[in-house]
Amino acid sequence: MDESTADKPVLAIDLGGSKIAVALVSPQGAVIAHEYTATLAEEGPDAVISRMLVVANGILARAGIDHPLFSMIVIATAGIVDTREGIVTTSPN
Repeated sequence: MDESTADKPVLAIDLGGSKIAVALVSPQGAVIAHEYTATLAEEGPDAVISRMLVVANGILARAGIDHPLFSMIVIATAGIVDTREGIVTTSPN
């Protein structure tokens, strides 16, 4: 994180097999807002990504944060991630 983002919150997303947890976290580590929703993976990847975006946008709106005003998005998921391609290649979920 550089100086221009050091004082901005982080949007953290935990993509799990049964739930998606999203939190907006201050630079000091305090949770500003959080929300959970069902993953419903059986609906397919586009539906899961859409659900992640809906929850994330809701949290940002409630916190009064515009997208450019947070420092980064962090997505945690179980499995092996191909960072070059930006995909999860193998996951137990």
